[in-house]
Amino acid sequence: MFVHCRKSGEIFLSDTPDHREAVKLGEGTRAQLDQAVSQCARLSPDNKTWLVPGVPEARTSQDALVAVYDFLDRFHLILTSLL
Repeated sequence: MFVHCRKSGEIFLSDTPDHREAVKLGEGTRAQLDQAVSQCARLSPDNKTWLVPGVPEARTSQDALVAVYDFLDRFHLILTSLL
C-alpha cells in the first residue's frame, strides 16, 4: 500500500505507487500508513480528509514544498518505528 499527497495537501492511500499529480510519500501496510498519517497529519474541516500541515495555507509553491519536507521528516520517523 502507498500513501500520496496532492498539490492541495490532501493525503490518500492507494494500491499503486504512481499517481498523476500526486507525490508518493511512503509505503507500508494499511495499518502502518494509517497510524503514521494520523500521528503527523491534520484533518480537514470535513473531518474525513487528512492534510499535510502547512500545504493548504502555503502562499507559494516553495512554502508548500517546505511543508511537505517537514511532514516527510516526521512521517518517516514514525513509519520507520512501525516497520
